[in-house]
Amino acid sequence: MHHLFAGLALSLIAATVAAAPTAPAAATAPAAKAAAEPTLGAVLQEAVTRAPGQASGEPIHSFKPLPPRAYDWEQGRYHSAVSGVTMKLPQVRDEKVVSVREAVVLMRANGEVETSHVMFVPGAEGTSVERLGPVSAVVVTRLGNGRPTDRETVLRSWEPRSPEQRKQMEARGIEFHRIKTGAGEGLERIVPNRMVDANFPYLTHTVEGAKLQSVGVTRYLVSGERALLEFSQVFPCGPLAAPECKDAALQASDRFVGNMSSFTVLTAARPASAAASSGK
Repeated sequence: MHHLFAGLALSLIAATVAAAPTAPAAATAPAAKAAAEPTLGAVLQEAVTRAPGQASGEPIHSFKPLPPRAYDWEQGRYHSAVSGVTMKLPQVRDEKVVSVREAVVLMRANGEVETSHVMFVPGAEGTSVERLGPVSAVVVTRLGNGRPTDRETVLRSWEPRSPEQRKQMEARGIEFHRIKTGAGEGLERIVPNRMVDANFPYLTHTVEGAKLQSVGVTRYLVSGERALLEFSQVFPCGPLAAPECKDAALQASDRFVGNMSSFTVLTAARPASAAASSGK
């Protein structure tokens, strides 16, 4: 996904609830229970920019504490007042502490957030990520405003464009599967040796080498024809053999999606002056 990164302050966003669709459930495959749930580390506001004149250069990430009013942490669940997700902290393997990074990536002309993400990073600091993970991210893209809204069109846009392209991707080990969820049909993409770089989760880059070092799993779900939710993880294989690593990555993704207890589509609150001038 080629989003235009923008360094926008979350503290400028005043959000109100527009709709509250049912949260998507995990894929139907059973997942093994993870270890004791991690505790919350740092909660950061992330700005992603590029150096002047370097439109195609490596993005630059900067961080500061996220304003308390932009999130809630209660009874082991993290709620983002910007992305609208409420979920337990994901645990890819056995992380004891998980930090959160929130970023607004695209804004609409009317002040509404179009694309944002919540990234979950192991450790208490949250500013650095291992190249092979573990890391998790939920990207929320509001549909409409020129984007298609029906589930089938949205999901199809993320699949290979032709049988030939699918074969080419399968030759590189990349798999696409339609999956059944509590919110309807979704799409699963599996990428061997996906890595976490400065472009994650919007661009997919892989490490070189024949040995399987990591597995990237993304689940694409459409919530009520209002938003596309992308659940992306990079699972480090470590000592696991390739088949066991893939199975473990899929189980971790099941837990990740299942960790979300609710999702609400948020819109920007109208300034008081605008409301007055409209006569309402």
